[in-house]
Amino acid sequence: MERLRGSPVTLVLFGINLALFITEEIFRLFFESSLFPILALSREGLMEGGWWQLLTHAFLHGNLFHLMVNMVALWFTGPILEEILGGSRYLLLYLGAVVCHPAPSDHGADLLCHPGKDEGGDLVMDRRDHLVPLLALRD
Repeated sequence: MERLRGSPVTLVLFGINLALFITEEIFRLFFESSLFPILALSREGLMEGGWWQLLTHAFLHGNLFHLMVNMVALWFTGPILEEILGGSRYLLLYLGAVVCHPAPSDHGADLLCHPGKDEGGDLVMDRRDHLVPLLALRD
């Protein structure tokens, strides 16, 4: 835990991931239910107004191994990035990556982050062009 003392943003991200995993397990074991239909990213969820899915899907993990691998990656990269970028820019990078990474199950976020036209022929903005200049801002 010494590694995380100087990395409050990384520590909070750890906490959110762990809290949602434990909550999901409680729902699954005791209530035979799941948070995934509400929090996982899906095209249908977004169309029905579930805007929070753009963020919450990144904090869901299918099993303990999935959580552990992601937390090991966060353990090694989080404190370094937080030190280099500062807390605000690191959080912006993390959340920008969350919103712009394609979801493996549905690829709903794909429409938000890649230029071109969606299935209806409407132009889709490339949000990556807006993320990089924001990272250059100072804390």
